[in-house]
Amino acid sequence: MNKLTTAQAAAEASGAVITIQSEVGIEAAPFAAELCRMYLGYANRHHWAAEIRHSIVSDGGYKEVVIHVAGPDSYDRLKYETGSHRAQRAPMAEAGWRIHTCLAKVTVLPEHGQSSMRRGVQLEDREVKIRTYNFLYGGVTDHRIKLGVQHLPRVLDGDLDALIDALETTNQ
Repeated sequence: MNKLTTAQAAAEASGAVITIQSEVGIEAAPFAAELCRMYLGYANRHHWAAEIRHSIVSDGGYKEVVIHVAGPDSYDRLKYETGSHRAQRAPMAEAGWRIHTCLAKVTVLPEHGQSSMRRGVQLEDREVKIRTYNFLYGGVTDHRIKLGVQHLPRVLDGDLDALIDALETTNQ
């Protein structure tokens, strides 16, 4: 079985497959649902076709959700989203505003035809990547590039271009 590098896989990709898994914290499932909504909104902004292919619903959100995105450059733009995403927030149901931290893992892989998928994909970069969504202050910080954005509602509606552009520039 031949292994493809990420660059070779991207060259053959016809789209992207995004997997979101709630990881740690009582707010992880609702946070995974918000991430799903964010990526669907991002795909919509870029006029890409996007659909949920698989989901496991849990605790007001998703334990796991798989999204298929098809469109020009969809994988090239979304590949930077792979990594851990952390939310800091006070649950609406909780009085006293105690801050909870939760994690979701996002994996973005290129989509291929059947013959390409059989060859497999080898991920080159295994370092931990974290983005923090601070619901109390309405900001998002990508720690890989030390970039903060103060428009959390816009980001959650799919306005990720500033973050993805900065990641793309840093990785060139």
